[in-house]
Amino acid sequence: MNKEIVSASGERAAMGGYLPQFDEFAWFVYLNLINNKLEWIRIADPKAEKLDDIQYSTNSEIHAYQVKWSIAEANISFANFAELFPFITSSWKSLKIANLSKKIIPHLITNKPISAHDSLKVGSTKIGSFQDFMSKVWSKVKSNQSIDDKWKLVLEELKKSSNLNNSEFKEFIACFDFQPDYKQKQFSVGNIKYSKEDEDLQQISRFIVEKVASPERDVEFTRHEIIKELGWT
Repeated sequence: MNKEIVSASGERAAMGGYLPQFDEFAWFVYLNLINNKLEWIRIADPKAEKLDDIQYSTNSEIHAYQVKWSIAEANISFANFAELFPFITSSWKSLKIANLSKKIIPHLITNKPISAHDSLKVGSTKIGSFQDFMSKVWSKVKSNQSIDDKWKLVLEELKKSSNLNNSEFKEFIACFDFQPDYKQKQFSVGNIKYSKEDEDLQQISRFIVEKVASPERDVEFTRHEIIKELGWT
């Protein structure tokens, strides 16, 4: 295959993954700006470890995001989720230690739907798919309901991989926001002349792109700095 075609395909895939992050972040920033809740945003903050894609703070909470986007048709399997899980729990714990006065809310959002065809096993016995796990285990644990015995080993292995103690694991599960098959906020350059909201969102998204690409590598921007730079004073 032509190397230029491979390179272009890779660049297109990379942009297809990053653009939804920037656009989605723009939407979160916009909502909290107009609601007067936003204190600051952080972009590609290495201190946030795996939850470094998106962070924003209100007066009582810090929301930290890992965004997994794909332009190719694919599902997210339990193996994919389990691989990410310990990195997200580690990031959450680090952010908690660094921000004792605020609640840390970790988010994992992806446009990939949950797999109904992968195979979770206990020994050689198949007990279900990732879709089954989410409906029969995850949702019940989040609402403090009991789960079937056959799933307990799978949950215990997931807990073990998290490196969290019992109380930390319960706290994490309660606040962790996992959104598969996510439909992002739609806005485009073509709609700017018809929609003031689309124009504002495009400005914020471009602001984020510029800061990520900036050689200064600044990661934190306050509400005042964002408003001033966008000329929205």
